[in-house]
Amino acid sequence: MKMEHHCKTQCRGHFRHRVLSDLKPGQSAVICDLCGCGGCKRRLLELGLLPGQEILVERVGPFGEPIGIKVRGYHLSLRRGQAQGVCLEDDRHTEGSAQA
Repeated sequence: MKMEHHCKTQCRGHFRHRVLSDLKPGQSAVICDLCGCGGCKRRLLELGLLPGQEILVERVGPFGEPIGIKVRGYHLSLRRGQAQGVCLEDDRHTEGSAQA
């Protein structure tokens, strides 16, 4: 199942278009919402990707996937389509200083 990115989520009065797949290794951000079909969104929630959590991209595979992340103290690998369903807040985007 391929998840296309159609995130038009409104968080705190601003439209967010940045997603996890936009980040490069060493960059971190805060999750503001999850987009996608019900099953896809539920799976991301089950993996611990919750709004308000800081997330760090540790590595990206040679063709853009898998994307290795650290969230809540543990490591995950996501497909690019899954990462496109994770909407990020713009204001906390940093390089390598995540306490994920």
